[in-house]
Amino acid sequence: MTEAAQLPRAALLPLAVRVLWGGTLLVDPGTVLRLFRGVDEGKEPRLVMRILGGRHLIQAGVEYHDGGGARQIGVVVDLLHATTSIVFGIVRPTWRRAALTDAGVAVGFAMLGLTNG
Repeated sequence: MTEAAQLPRAALLPLAVRVLWGGTLLVDPGTVLRLFRGVDEGKEPRLVMRILGGRHLIQAGVEYHDGGGARQIGVVVDLLHATTSIVFGIVRPTWRRAALTDAGVAVGFAMLGLTNG
């Protein structure tokens, strides 16, 4: 049995949550911006949200396909995302609330990755 075959598949519920979140960011970034109380300054914030949505969808696909090893890398990616969101909130005070909310979501996904294997 190969090493990849020995790793457990990712749990479906966290993957479904990630797919729904990523899809929402892609399809309706304006609503997420409003919910997070971000400043909708035109096309750029929506583009960033769509890019993040795509990242979540790709991450879900890789974690589903590759299982445990990819999930561990995904946890690191989520924690890096949270860290950059916090820094962004510090640097851009008008985005602080949205950035910190986004950091909380990223930490939540990291926790799901750690606890649902």
